[in-house]
Amino acid sequence: MSKKNVKREKLYLIVIVLFLIGYPTWKYFLKTQKKDYTVGEITGYFTPVRLGTSAVFLYSVNGIEYEGTLSLKSFELKPEVGMMYIVEYAERNDGKYGEIRPDLRLREKVNEIPKSGWDELPANLKFYSN
Repeated sequence: MSKKNVKREKLYLIVIVLFLIGYPTWKYFLKTQKKDYTVGEITGYFTPVRLGTSAVFLYSVNGIEYEGTLSLKSFELKPEVGMMYIVEYAERNDGKYGEIRPDLRLREKVNEIPKSGWDELPANLKFYSN
């Protein structure tokens, strides 16, 4: 085996190890941050090669629209286009990296959503029970 191939294999190994350590660390970091909440709407589906179908959702924070996806395996029932769910995001990220909460599907449309989201979920929101 040539030195060039050995260096390339070491580089691949380093990248894989960094990903395996970095991604879970990043997810943990996001979960420990203070959360804000808003409402997201299912807008469609996305099927990447060999990974299964994901629901696509849109939400808005401070007038900026964001898009996210979540595997359909995370939902108890397949969400339909137009269904509304709570989206949570780290307060310091100002809306980026929001995650839809499949356990918090709204029963009715919410008319008054603050542009910057809620610091805590309002008590008057009604959800479908799981």
